[in-house]
Amino acid sequence: MKGKNKPKMITDVLMTMVLLLLMTYSLIGETWHEILGMIMLLLFLLHQILYWRWYASIVNGRYHKLRIFMTGIDFVLLLLMILQMVSGILLSKHLFSFYGLKSNITKIRLIHLAVPYWMFLVASLHLGFHWKRVLMYLKKMAALENICWGLRLIVYIVSGYGIYALWKRQFFQYMFLQIQYVFLDFNEPIQFFIMDYLAIMVLFTIMGKGLSDVLSENKSIKTNGGNE
Repeated sequence: MKGKNKPKMITDVLMTMVLLLLMTYSLIGETWHEILGMIMLLLFLLHQILYWRWYASIVNGRYHKLRIFMTGIDFVLLLLMILQMVSGILLSKHLFSFYGLKSNITKIRLIHLAVPYWMFLVASLHLGFHWKRVLMYLKKMAALENICWGLRLIVYIVSGYGIYALWKRQFFQYMFLQIQYVFLDFNEPIQFFIMDYLAIMVLFTIMGKGLSDVLSENKSIKTNGGNE
């Protein structure tokens, strides 16, 4: 891994870890939830700085289907991140309690409830669309090359469990606000909760990679056809 790419990789990994912890809500305590939210905000800002070239390149080049879809995913994720962070600050009971939000608290609470599930899904798709870049980092590690097929099998098994975890954790019900309060089992070990959400993330990451591969193939076919 090139030195200039290490900060990007570390930032992305940390954001993924913090996102998983944030999905646990009050299982880690409200204060820690808010602290992690602030850490995510700082990592998010750092992420924007590290990838500033992406913004500079938006108006350049040709927009084929793959690039259109990837750019759309990126902007939707950006919007969801901003919406979630703003709503979190407005609802803060600890770090930003001085703000004292009084009006529209119910609507903001519902936004803060539903948006994380959309953000989690879109962030996982985003990871899948950029999986080739992740593989470029991983291929630098010789040890991983020797167990590539084993890892692939594990990933598919985990993603299969992710389908069950979607139902178990009522993921879509929260996304569409069919459930408007978070129901948590405080007797459940937090690692089980995180493992379920990690499986869901793996599932949507694979879906994102698969869709990216399909769009890449379509792009390649059209390009080759145009050259004949």
